[in-house]
Amino acid sequence: MQADPALLAQIPGKNLKNFLGGMLDVPAARARIPYLLQDLDRGGETELVSVRATLADAAASLGSYPQSPLSIPLVSIISNSENNLQPSLRPGWTVADIARDEADLLFTSPLPRILLGGGLPTYPRDTYFGVLPEKMPPTLVLQGTLDPKTPYAGAQAQVRALTQSKAGKVALSSVQNAPHFILWTAPACFEQASTRFIAGKPAQDCTL
Repeated sequence: MQADPALLAQIPGKNLKNFLGGMLDVPAARARIPYLLQDLDRGGETELVSVRATLADAAASLGSYPQSPLSIPLVSIISNSENNLQPSLRPGWTVADIARDEADLLFTSPLPRILLGGGLPTYPRDTYFGVLPEKMPPTLVLQGTLDPKTPYAGAQAQVRALTQSKAGKVALSSVQNAPHFILWTAPACFEQASTRFIAGKPAQDCTL
């Protein structure tokens, strides 16, 4: 791709790795990854056009709102204030360090750069930062087993930690084959899980 500027220009952001990473979030596009790579390897463009249309349709289903462009800066502020461990795990990291980290990866995301910090101001951390709550209301965690952004094992570990600390009733509803953002990618599973939760029934897994 890097040797074919004309073909690379057709990739949003001219970044094939981020493009492939975005495909992981849309099941219909994810299923086309092998065919896209095969077509690109042969110099074809048919699959690329088809996949871009699939991703555009998926994005359109979210609607368009005047506040949409503000969501990315908001993600940066909240994440860097609340739950971004990169500064402590990787102090002094720069864009060049992220680029080096991604060099051998096939799938990447723009999120590490958004979470790099040092840009937008964050709000002060209080005594509750980074610690498990002592008490919680009944809580349901919905997690896709193929989430490329929030590891499924991480959700399991968090639910286990909250359960062991006896902070409250915490249940996990696993959505098999689902990626990130269950409400968007697996709405039927979301409805089933939330309806059962509100009715006081045990959590039940679902398959996309």
